[in-house]
Amino acid sequence: MNENRMRHLCEKSSGGSGAQCEKCEQLESSLRMTRKALSMFDGVYRLASQGGDEKTLLQKICQLIVDTGQYRMVWIGYAQNDARKTVLPVGQAGFETGYLAHADITWQDELQGHGPTGTAIRTARTVVNHNSLKNPRFRPWQTEASERGYASTAALPLLIEGQILGALNICSDRQEAFNAEEIGTLESIAGRIAFSIRKVRLEAQHQKILAETEKREALYRSLFMNNHTVMFLIDPDTADIVEANPAACAFYGYSAEAFRRKKITDLNVALTEEEAFLEMEHAAARTCNSFFFKHRLASGEARDVEVYSGPMNLEGRQLLYSIILDMSDRKRAEDGLHRSEERFRIAFQMIPDAFAITTRPAEGHFVEINAGFTRMTGYAWEDVRGKSVFDIGLWGNPADRGRLICALRKGSQVSEFEGSLRLKSGRLIPVLIAAALISLNNTPHILFVAKNIEKLKKAEAALRKNQEQLRKENVRLKSSIKGSYKFGRLIGKSDIMQVVYNKILHAAGSSANVIIYGESGTGKELVARTIHEMSDRAGREFIPVNCGAIPESLFESEFFGHEKGAFTGAIIRKRGFLEVANEGILFLDEVGEIGLNMQVKLLRAIEGGGYSAIGSSRVKKTDIRIIAATNRDLKKWIREGGMREDFYYRLHVIPIYLPPLRDRKDDIPLLMYHFLETMKDKQSTYALTDKVLNDLQAYHWPGNIRELQNVIQRYITLGDIEIADNVPHGFIQPEQGTRPLPADCDLRTAMQFFEKQFIAEALARNSGNRTRTARLLRIDRRTLLRKIQSYALTR
Repeated sequence: MNENRMRHLCEKSSGGSGAQCEKCEQLESSLRMTRKALSMFDGVYRLASQGGDEKTLLQKICQLIVDTGQYRMVWIGYAQNDARKTVLPVGQAGFETGYLAHADITWQDELQGHGPTGTAIRTARTVVNHNSLKNPRFRPWQTEASERGYASTAALPLLIEGQILGALNICSDRQEAFNAEEIGTLESIAGRIAFSIRKVRLEAQHQKILAETEKREALYRSLFMNNHTVMFLIDPDTADIVEANPAACAFYGYSAEAFRRKKITDLNVALTEEEAFLEMEHAAARTCNSFFFKHRLASGEARDVEVYSGPMNLEGRQLLYSIILDMSDRKRAEDGLHRSEERFRIAFQMIPDAFAITTRPAEGHFVEINAGFTRMTGYAWEDVRGKSVFDIGLWGNPADRGRLICALRKGSQVSEFEGSLRLKSGRLIPVLIAAALISLNNTPHILFVAKNIEKLKKAEAALRKNQEQLRKENVRLKSSIKGSYKFGRLIGKSDIMQVVYNKILHAAGSSANVIIYGESGTGKELVARTIHEMSDRAGREFIPVNCGAIPESLFESEFFGHEKGAFTGAIIRKRGFLEVANEGILFLDEVGEIGLNMQVKLLRAIEGGGYSAIGSSRVKKTDIRIIAATNRDLKKWIREGGMREDFYYRLHVIPIYLPPLRDRKDDIPLLMYHFLETMKDKQSTYALTDKVLNDLQAYHWPGNIRELQNVIQRYITLGDIEIADNVPHGFIQPEQGTRPLPADCDLRTAMQFFEKQFIAEALARNSGNRTRTARLLRIDRRTLLRKIQSYALTR
């Protein structure tokens, strides 16, 4: 019944008013849906029947569904098994305009995979989104979908034999566009698409197998017919000769047609048919594939033959192949020699390096070369046959061959001889040669093997170049250090600091322990951190420990850690410094404060003997690098019994001596301006007069850089420069305990008093170094020594 007929009956039943009944509308809707479904089914079937590649088929199917169903956009996506479980679009049609490129759709169980497509693939169930703009699951794609008019969507899984392949995705420009009847139709379409995909894949696989089979069979037939060895193809069930190659026809004297009327047993002289079938069974089962028979030729002559046989499949037919070797004209001994020579030749040819045999040294004619020689030099046997090494100009330097021959005459064999060979192309390559004098047919010959070391030479040259670059980079880095006032976190460009920077570079490039000597406030921890940041442990922990601040009773717990309940108050497990600093750097500040008992335990742990946390019997190993620091004279401390000598030498591998600030006064302006820049706020600016700067440089700075930093901090905070508890800047502060000058002393006594104090202060600033002190005071060293003795100065 067509739509016009249905409408006429409806109007007649309703009194001619023209209003259609609800039932009629439902029937019309159902009819349209049925037609749409049939059209889609028929179109998908026709497209699948046309063949072609899978991607083109899917593209045409998407276009068919868009045209037939009047949908906004249709696409098909395959589920990928990558890390993100992405959905790969393989076909689309309609108003897509880059939507799929921006959608980033996955099918894993996360926000991006909770949309209709990902859910349909993950659950193997149809998912319908009736309102794309209000569905929270569709939120990641709402903007893109709204711009393209995707008001509602449906995702239908594509299943092939219970395995999820992907999903068919349909977008409509109408909300609530998919009712139950339409979803049922689309699910059937999805099933048909899955079936079509399976059919296309099976067909492609079948065609591939056919092509490979035809190619293999053509190869077998070519080898069979063009082989100079006698060969048969035999039916193992009947012993009929299925095929004989031309070599077999020539050897036996029968035509190919005559062979097809014979059985293989017809050729045997002293073998019954039963025995022949038994031998064929062995060959088919691969239990034995070598046999010795006596065969009769067409002329009536009997020949001893060796038969190699085995199973093979040709054109779907299970056959036996037989290779016949004539043994009659050769003696067993000669045959054995031939096989030995053949094996040697195969091995000779299979060796990857270049092998060659030449006649006696004076001539050098080629007797044999292997495939490796051809690969290396480009010369085939046809190129060198009847020629000598001189004829083809093989040696890059003929003198090399002369040296090789002289060496052979002295010792009969030579190894690791370096020379050069000229290739057929004319290019020279370096080679490593091993050679030996051998005898063939009682005639001296030379056997030599050459190995191309061109890549090795290039690698060595590259290594030398890299080493030279590293050397230049090292020189450049050192020169840049000299010209720069900053090295890592350290500030200063004085000569004495350049020495420190070089020490830091060497320490950073090593894995040995380091000890830093210096007065308090000279920046020992900054040096340790700079070494850490420039070393190969930069990405690991840097654990600073102030050894002087740890009570003796807590040393072991702090360094080794403790287990829960190991002692009263140990309510949790605690990791010690050694465990926390594993694979990193442990900085021991004021290392001279560690007690003798703890030195023994630390020494054992550092040397690889391990340690145990308090309350644990398990021995732990640690991989740490120690950087220690001290303001003590450790050698004097050893003599006084405060430090073990073996502990000292374990730390004192790379010593770095930090100068006090009074010995690097050229760096005071740099340090001062650095502190001003780092401590001030962004809006403020500060300036110091030349007089203040000169006074700061004249001060002896017993507190070193830390004291300078505090002075600058006070200046920024209070606006005034104040040093050493209100002592006017520009004056040297007398040492504590200095006896005051008597009020009634004469001028000579006062001059001696101040001279003694001035020399003592100069000695202190130069750490007792008399040569530097004499240079500072601008007097010769003997005058200084005389005054030191006169004033009874100990330094």
